Amino acid sequence: MPEPHATAADEYLTIKELSALLKVPEPTLRYWRHCGKAPRAIKINGTLRFPRSGVLAWLEEHAETDPAA
Repeated sequence: MPEPHATAADEYLTIKELSALLKVPEPTLRYWRHCGKAPRAIKINGTLRFPRSGVLAWLEEHAETDPAA
């Protein structure tokens, strides 16, 4: 599936905001990034930002397809 592109109207989350949204500690998100398992981010003036549309797509990709598994 092609990755959605962020748009100018997209909301860009800081790592702190993403941490709160996912209820995951910031160090865990940083580790996931290190391992290549986190949602894609961009750097704006050296600060990581996560397009909300990309985060939502990432969540959809990681949704369980078989709840019994």
